[in-house]
Amino acid sequence: MCYTRGKISNAGFSTHKSYRFNVTYSPSLPPAACFALGTTLDEELSTIQETRCTETPEGEVVSFKWTRKPDGSGVLSVYRSTTISVGVEGDPDGVRSVSVSEEATHVVPVDQTQVVGQGEFAHAVYEGPEDFSVPVHRVEGSS
Repeated sequence: MCYTRGKISNAGFSTHKSYRFNVTYSPSLPPAACFALGTTLDEELSTIQETRCTETPEGEVVSFKWTRKPDGSGVLSVYRSTTISVGVEGDPDGVRSVSVSEEATHVVPVDQTQVVGQGEFAHAVYEGPEDFSVPVHRVEGSS
């Protein structure tokens, strides 16, 4: 599971949008801090291309992207790449490295990305749950 905590909003008086949240793949691992800043010509939350998160555990790469749909809803996709050690079947002392790629996708309905304020003060905010979990799709390959 992928647990997130954070917010997505624009910066109010401009067309700058900030995307900031944490991702936790396991309670035994520290969260990855994800942040991006974007700009648009309107007050909507704009698409953000894949951006690498910081403060990830050593040897892991965590990134995310936000895709704005035409109806105003959005898709938050989080990606994780790491290498794990696994035992070799039939060899009690054998260990091999396996590369692991994971993807978690959370669809944010249009009613959770509302434009608040009026005129030059109008800005979009994420108004969905602060914490949520989504299933992770995992692909393993030999290294």
